Amino acid sequence: MQRSAHWILLAAVLVLAGCDLNPPEPLPGQPPPHLITRAGPAGASPSPSLLAVWVLWPLGIRVHQAPGTSAPVAGSAEQTTELDVDGSRVVAGKTWLEVSASDQSGLKGWILDDPGLVIHQAVTISIDSEQSWSMVYPSSWNVNPASDVTGVTTLTGTDTTMAVDVETPTPKPTPPGSFLSSTQIEVYGRTTVLSTYRLADGTYEFVTGVKWDAQRYFTITYKEPAAAQPDPSLCLQLITGIKIT
Repeated sequence: MQRSAHWILLAAVLVLAGCDLNPPEPLPGQPPPHLITRAGPAGASPSPSLLAVWVLWPLGIRVHQAPGTSAPVAGSAEQTTELDVDGSRVVAGKTWLEVSASDQSGLKGWILDDPGLVIHQAVTISIDSEQSWSMVYPSSWNVNPASDVTGVTTLTGTDTTMAVDVETPTPKPTPPGSFLSSTQIEVYGRTTVLSTYRLADGTYEFVTGVKWDAQRYFTITYKEPAAAQPDPSLCLQLITGIKIT
């Protein structure tokens, strides 16, 4: 039930094009969405189950002085920044985290615990300078960067594989499995569709694609182990962390 709820929340965040947290056309110089702070008000409850979060949003997130988007901004944290969680508070039905930067910056404050903005596991960034794009991935995974021959960046975790193929648009074969559903998502501000397939061995594959320009067409596939139901939550978060310039 918890995994299902997390998936629904992620899909809702990604579908809401035009909202402040996921602007329809992000630009490299655009300010980050509102989100972190300096010493907040007393009374924050501890959050023993969550020790740290990492910034997911490609353009970074803002730090607020209190748990609310209208609170003054104390600073910002860039993508992949680790933030220690010191407490939490529910405001207007949303969970805010009291955090402090794990580095020496002294940044402290509050961020919204939003799966489109932060991720609950350590991540590393992979940069493809040749094709001018980057993405974050779990630090425990292995990455095989794209080569001139394949043009495919492959990331592998335990029983999980994600591949990003960047090339001039060409027809893509349909995965050898049963189509289950499709969901509207965004890849760095471009609206597209994520399709879910169940393969013959019981595993699931999520597939999406987006044309960025005349030279780059991104095809993203994500394979996960067999389960009673597909869970695209991590796939959606990793797609959220993609930045294209």
